[in-house]
Amino acid sequence: MSRILIWSPNYAPELTGIPPLVTDASRWLAGRGHEVEVVTALPNYPQRRIDLAYRRTLWQSEVLDGVGVHRSWLRVRPGESFLDKALYEASFTALSLPRVIRRVRRADVLVCVVPSLLAAAASAGLARAGGPRLVLWWQDLVLAAARSLNGLGPLALRALRGAQAAERIALGAADCVVSCRPGFVDTWWRREGDPSGSRPC
Repeated sequence: MSRILIWSPNYAPELTGIPPLVTDASRWLAGRGHEVEVVTALPNYPQRRIDLAYRRTLWQSEVLDGVGVHRSWLRVRPGESFLDKALYEASFTALSLPRVIRRVRRADVLVCVVPSLLAAAASAGLARAGGPRLVLWWQDLVLAAARSLNGLGPLALRALRGAQAAERIALGAADCVVSCRPGFVDTWWRREGDPSGSRPC
């Protein structure tokens, strides 16, 4: 039996996109005898509004189908501006990180689900500080999506450079990279020239 800690911005009861994939994987692992905990955000996707049942709280824990689920508040809005995305990332990572730190010492494996680059970089720091093996589960090319936004000013461009550095740090610390598409991996290695000793699982 392994103790697996999953850090993901999305989880059930969210029903579309990444959440069902993370939820099904967590349940599958728990059903095979592994001890699985998930640190995630309060449900908000795809409406980009926190579900009514989870409002008025900063943190909440529950057990769903044998998986311990630990939720944190985040700043989320229906808008898709660069500032909205940046505050979403920052608030998710800042408020969920203490819950990860509290559990990571007991874990054999930390699985960080990207699209959260800040969480991925924080996971890299935990791994390099003697934490468990780090698996990056890449579901979105965050930087490519951010660059596609119109009207990015100097501050946003500096933030993108910082995000690219976070991506490089995360890839450099990962023991394993899981990607939903082979093309994602080709993009990293073409851009960075093999940024790490890690390879796709």
